[in-house]
Amino acid sequence: MLAQSNAQTGESIGDQSRPPKVAIAMGVIIILALSAGFAVAATLAISRRHYEIITEASRGSGGGQVVAFTGAEAVRVGIGFLGTAVMLSGWAAALASVIGRRRARWASVAFMLSAIGFVTLVPCLFPPWRIGRSVILTGVYGALALVTLLLEASRRRRLNRLVVYLSALAFVSVIAVGALARSDGVLLAEGVGIGVLLAAIGYGHWLVSRSAQLHH
Repeated sequence: MLAQSNAQTGESIGDQSRPPKVAIAMGVIIILALSAGFAVAATLAISRRHYEIITEASRGSGGGQVVAFTGAEAVRVGIGFLGTAVMLSGWAAALASVIGRRRARWASVAFMLSAIGFVTLVPCLFPPWRIGRSVILTGVYGALALVTLLLEASRRRRLNRLVVYLSALAFVSVIAVGALARSDGVLLAEGVGIGVLLAAIGYGHWLVSRSAQLHH
């Protein structure tokens, strides 16, 4: 009777563990599909040395604007897409390590892939040498620097949380006012959004690297 009860308990626990594994496996498949898409785009841009991006319609215009990259610029964009594919592959490997048996090995491979992809895609897709000449890139790196500093100051408890929240609110408010005041403000707001996302991803990589160094 006791053995039967234990068997039933084991089956119920196994049933409860199956849905998360299925969900994680689906997540891995989706991320790998996105990675494959970026890899294909990278291959086409590099091999053809030509890539076009259709931007959203600007205010008062009827359609989007086509931005074409040719020659070395197309290769740069292709390398950026390839870095994105590598980073996403690292994320897929990280998810796979959750349900895999050799978690430590998978996790180290995942972090290495993700870090290499990230440091490749940032300068290639968002060239820092265009800061000041491009409204979007100015917003990207401005937000990237500010958010990273705020995150690090908050981690070290050198800033009160209220100060962090007020700084973020003031920053967002300035961007919102700029977006409403002139059309370039929309581009700046887009850059800020991208910069915040990059800061979160980059800071996450740094925290994982720091944690690994402390454990070793």
